[in-house]
Amino acid sequence: MWGIEETINIYLNKEKYNNIMKIYVYTVTEENHLQPLKDILHLVKEESLMARNRPFLGDFMRLNNIIWNEEKNLFFMDFIRVRMSHGPAIGGLQREIEGFNFNEDEGFCEETAAIYSPEHHVWVDQYNFAGIRSSKMANYLSDFYPNRHATFRFEPILNHDIEQKLLNKTLFTKIDFKMRPHVITEADREENISVRRAVEMAEENGSAYVKITIGAERYHSLANRAASSLAHWLLRKSQQSEYAIDRACITGKDSEQDPSETLDLLRAREYKECEITTASDRRFPRDDRWNALERSFHEWRRNGLFE
Repeated sequence: MWGIEETINIYLNKEKYNNIMKIYVYTVTEENHLQPLKDILHLVKEESLMARNRPFLGDFMRLNNIIWNEEKNLFFMDFIRVRMSHGPAIGGLQREIEGFNFNEDEGFCEETAAIYSPEHHVWVDQYNFAGIRSSKMANYLSDFYPNRHATFRFEPILNHDIEQKLLNKTLFTKIDFKMRPHVITEADREENISVRRAVEMAEENGSAYVKITIGAERYHSLANRAASSLAHWLLRKSQQSEYAIDRACITGKDSEQDPSETLDLLRAREYKECEITTASDRRFPRDDRWNALERSFHEWRRNGLFE
């Protein structure tokens, strides 16, 4: 049995700084074809860092780095969230923690890498829980030049079989979901009565989220039309908004004779995991993140995920 010092030394001497980075892929829809995303990105690239800052949830966000590689026909980008409120400190195993010294206009920065292929209209980005999500990147670029009326949507590409699996379900026995009412629109409420009731219940209680499990008795199933409607709405909403749905698991059967199968709709999005080694400053190096995104992009392209 090792003592605490031996355990710490073993931990420090091995390659412990290898971490898993998730990478997601999206199709880009340009609703105003007069203002393609490629043109907007070239314009933003010429703006100063100060001019690129935008408010974000009480903090700030910025497209911090942007490189256009003409040979590869790819944009390489790094978005940051500048957190001006409570953040981490620096400390060690044998020293007290202490805070960082900031100037008035400085804060903690969360980095999120992205690449864009104008040829394929495909956006690939790094997942950073505390950073900027793809939907906010799309809003940022859509609103950057308000007078240009550009509107972009990044729609997650799904695993090939998840939609078909859901369509094949003729009997639903359980629906388990968690959603955030403030992201649910009036159109969502009108579309599905179950959603409207759940949102109203959350609003009456001042809840930040509502978690609901709808289940049938053993050897029985849920009302098929209502259950199917809710299941397909959860799938669509989970792809449209990264913040609205925190959990969405659907249990059902293809027929009475088939076994039950549970589909985790939040895992329906196509993604890859890549091992990244942190640098001495405990950050994922930007070039390593960009290289991981580029490798994933080319692998998805070779596998026919997009044309």
